[in-house]
Amino acid sequence: MNEAHEALRAAALADVGSAKAAFDPFGVQAAVHHGDLLPIERRLTEGVFKSGRPADQAVLGLDVVAATSTIAQGLNLPCDVVILAGTDRSAKDDPNGNPRKDLKPHEVLNALGRAGRAAYAATGVAIVIPADPIFIDPSELNFPPISPLPIVFSEKDACSPVIDPIEQLLDHVEGSAISDPRMQGMIRRLSAVAQDGTIGFDGIARRSFGYHRRRALNEDAANGWLRARREALKAAAAALTDLPVLNWQQELAVRNGVPPEIIARLDAAYDIVPGQAVTTAEWFDWLLDKCIRSASDLMLIVRSGSLETVFGRAWTNTPDRTNAVAQIRSALKVMTRMWCEGKTLVEIEAYLLAFIHAHEGEVTNRASQSATAHRARRFAIRILPDIGFLSGLLAQVSSHRAAKEGTEVAPIVSMLQRMVKAGDHDRHHAVLRTTTQNASRVLSLQTCNELRHHFTAGSWDPIEAVQGDIRRALILQGFEEFGDDLEDLS
Repeated sequence: MNEAHEALRAAALADVGSAKAAFDPFGVQAAVHHGDLLPIERRLTEGVFKSGRPADQAVLGLDVVAATSTIAQGLNLPCDVVILAGTDRSAKDDPNGNPRKDLKPHEVLNALGRAGRAAYAATGVAIVIPADPIFIDPSELNFPPISPLPIVFSEKDACSPVIDPIEQLLDHVEGSAISDPRMQGMIRRLSAVAQDGTIGFDGIARRSFGYHRRRALNEDAANGWLRARREALKAAAAALTDLPVLNWQQELAVRNGVPPEIIARLDAAYDIVPGQAVTTAEWFDWLLDKCIRSASDLMLIVRSGSLETVFGRAWTNTPDRTNAVAQIRSALKVMTRMWCEGKTLVEIEAYLLAFIHAHEGEVTNRASQSATAHRARRFAIRILPDIGFLSGLLAQVSSHRAAKEGTEVAPIVSMLQRMVKAGDHDRHHAVLRTTTQNASRVLSLQTCNELRHHFTAGSWDPIEAVQGDIRRALILQGFEEFGDDLEDLS
């Protein structure tokens, strides 16, 4: 490890809260790479692996990375040898990895392409161990006719079938799957486009690859397909139970794929917006209360799979959905506050486990403690970006109201989405973290609190005032440390 790696490691350990719970590549020859690593852990593992170690020194170094299919997603992690231990992957967000589905040919080739990258190595070795064994007759060395090898390793380009997203979406609408809040958002968007005389539903559908492919075979059949989808969209739009709202509220709702009622709620509550609030947690307490009031609201903002992997049976075992939503919303507020107040993943995991035990009901085996704080990790990696979306809605409502009334938008509003994802306590913390390039959420907040007595900018002061506070505080801190050094010398 070099100095940069050491700094990243210290930051990762501080944020996780325990060396045992961290995915730490220090002092080992093999590490892991998967979707539950914090960004800082991922950067550390990739950096240490790519830096290698001196071949003439008998020191430990990172030689092997065991990775999930994340390595096949274009990750720049060149190596000498790739062993693909299985040609399938988890089909959904399941901690146990089940059910599974086959990797696509381009995913297999992308994974194998990590071996022998240009500018790193002239050659590379790739070994594939298929998920299902391929039996051969050793005397004849003939693969059976159903062998997947000619598909994956064809001499032709390994191309996947072209799937038209517009065609899939319209087929989904015709399937009457309007109970899905996300699908409802797409129905609103398509319906709004269909009412636009310059573009129109036909204008979108007729330019789709699915329509073009049908038209090349039979124009009448293609037009029939178009008419059926148009009628299905009208029926789905009529089935929505949206409350009447103002035109600009409807427009924002369609643009963001949310029910118009959520925009109307934010607008109605705008006059009591927490304008004097200075912390990220205070703003998100307010946002969660205003935006999440039903199960459909919650599942529109947070993906169902994320709710299951973070809250487990506290979510799935609660039949009263109104009660479950209130419990989950309360937990999200607590965890967001912990995240933005510098609590470690281990501390957030402890809260989550206690919450699950309190709400999972009567079960034979209670939820067990995770050695790597995987629930807290998934909260940070998957749920926080989802609820950060709410601040984008608030920013748009605030901009409309400010333009209409000739008022100003609270300066923090435009920063909230980035701040909650990064775990910034307030604007001073966000500016300090980026100014000092401190990778640790926990350590940067500790530094911010040490400097806080120098800050003067308030909640409605422009960001330039906050930046001035940080520059001045860092200079004063330097003088204080210099004075301490002089005292030690004397």
